[in-house]
Amino acid sequence: MSVDYFIINKRISKKEIIDNTDLKIKSQDNGDWIVDKYNNAMLIVEGFYRTDENGEHQEIKDDIIRELTAYAGSNPKYILDTLGRHFNLLWIDENSMEYFWRLEEDELTQSQIDDKYEEFVIEDMGKIGHKIIDYVNSIVEVPERLEEEYLRF
Repeated sequence: MSVDYFIINKRISKKEIIDNTDLKIKSQDNGDWIVDKYNNAMLIVEGFYRTDENGEHQEIKDDIIRELTAYAGSNPKYILDTLGRHFNLLWIDENSMEYFWRLEEDELTQSQIDDKYEEFVIEDMGKIGHKIIDYVNSIVEVPERLEEEYLRF
């Protein structure tokens, strides 16, 4: 089982993570992983698709992290806490993102979509104890945790 996390407010690079945190980036045959000091890991989902001016899907591969996947047995709290503390990242999980994928064109106004993103961010980040202080300015309060809370499941 896995859970996908979609970063929605900022774009950070692997280099920024290495330079500004104690997290490591490790490469394996199946991709790059963010690894914490407790040996928990999250897969950096590579490849981003955008639609070009002709309506064609175009894959973009770069150093920017847009999506992370946590797999069963690995505890993502330290990684998500660290990214929250250092970069004030906002994210939603795959269930919330699916809501947006299923929207019909013009079903909601942009204002309603923005409100729904905020609702999902508060809910999804709240599941691991993150509190959104200011959604618009991306101010996140990350809880202080005991070391035991970061150990692998």
